Amino acid sequence: MISEFLAYLKYQKRYSPHTVEAYELDLNQFVAWLGGEQLLLTAIHSDIRSWLLKLLKENKSQSTVHRKMSSLKAFYRYQMQQGEMKTNPVSQLTLPKKEKRLPTFLKEKETQALFSQIKYADDFEGERDEMILNLFYGTGMRVSELANLKISAIDYDRKLIKVLGKRNKERLIPLLPFVLNGLRNYIVIRDREVGSNIHLFVSSSNQALNRNQLYYIVKKYLSQVSSALKRSPHVLRHTFATQMLNSGADINALKELLGHSSLAATQVYTHSTQEQLKKDYKQAHPRA
Repeated sequence: MISEFLAYLKYQKRYSPHTVEAYELDLNQFVAWLGGEQLLLTAIHSDIRSWLLKLLKENKSQSTVHRKMSSLKAFYRYQMQQGEMKTNPVSQLTLPKKEKRLPTFLKEKETQALFSQIKYADDFEGERDEMILNLFYGTGMRVSELANLKISAIDYDRKLIKVLGKRNKERLIPLLPFVLNGLRNYIVIRDREVGSNIHLFVSSSNQALNRNQLYYIVKKYLSQVSSALKRSPHVLRHTFATQMLNSGADINALKELLGHSSLAATQVYTHSTQEQLKKDYKQAHPRA
């Protein structure tokens, strides 16, 4: 039952492997609480509400709770389409108001320190790590997108890189000259030191880097320049977007660069820059 739904997400909805894994995790957790997969089709509104209350008592974040309820809602919507259920037990469920958190991003000084003050190792891994940070910051791509990059994605003539985003949507992102030159140098060093590979970023054993490895690499260097609690690849994506807006970028163009499906997702960065402006004003103005 769950496997059929996951196959539907993967092959018909064309969701990314990471998204499908999140659905699978949420559904399996609900099944474990429910007492077995065979009980999924007999679950009612009160069952869903009881699990919701359990999650809240465990102090799960509001975003986590919303995601899990969204997973259940999508699962039961699919079962209704298949004629297995007449109603969706998640419908009419009242969820706690989702907290609005502004994205974490690096300040200008922290960004400068990341690329001018940190000393990267003078070997393959040092070259690779610096290139990873430059590409995250220079393009704003997601960690899953960078993990899936192949050599063939780089168009040196047009100075573009092809990215496969959410739901397998392709987009082209311009590459700055220093990023393009950095990629050329990195690939030469990589091929010489560890061998050729269709994947762009690899380990010293010539295996493609996964999301967790990329997360570790980014956290390692962000920890040296930022005291923020969040030090993930997404911080560099937020930094790219925020600094682009601060420099006068058109918000619709930024939406396309980030691969957002709606403008609302991009507009959060306008709030972010406004809040930072207020903070800086209060700190700097003599009568604030």
